[in-house]
Amino acid sequence: MVVLKNRMDYGSLYSLMLSRRSVRKFKNKKVPRELIEKIVAAGITAPSSFNKQPWKFVVLEDPEKKKILREIYADARKKQGLYEQDTSFVEIAVPIILVCESEDKGLLYSCAMAAQNMNLAAISLGLGSLQAIAATTQEEDRERIAELIGEKKGFVMLVLFYGYPDEEPQKKPKKALGEVMEFI
Repeated sequence: MVVLKNRMDYGSLYSLMLSRRSVRKFKNKKVPRELIEKIVAAGITAPSSFNKQPWKFVVLEDPEKKKILREIYADARKKQGLYEQDTSFVEIAVPIILVCESEDKGLLYSCAMAAQNMNLAAISLGLGSLQAIAATTQEEDRERIAELIGEKKGFVMLVLFYGYPDEEPQKKPKKALGEVMEFI
């Protein structure tokens, strides 16, 4: 019988998952590079299609680039007709741009798993997170972000934000297990 070592008990893991929230208000407190490295280290432990590890993580530190990213994000939300949002968190938090090797679905799934690992790691480190999907939904916005970070080959998949939370977002309702699972 195979025994997995260093197992976390299910209750602790599930509790960590349930505590994840999308934070849009962060304290103006610098996140140490060591914590950012731990978050990205968690990302690269994700499984990947054919072990291609198709990801690249670009940590945006430059204040001018963060300001431009904020404009891109606000413009993207407006073009999509989304509700108006205070986007100041873009300049306060630590943005990590997740670049995937290509738009191949297997590789995108792999990058998505890396993002989830990163978000769970952030919670365990006392940080909040937000995955800003609106910033990368449209090709034009992905191209603007790629240009901002000097990315010429990869597919800008997602912008993730990490920082010390300055709010406690309410838990959003989730569908019941019986609504989403069936045995056949």
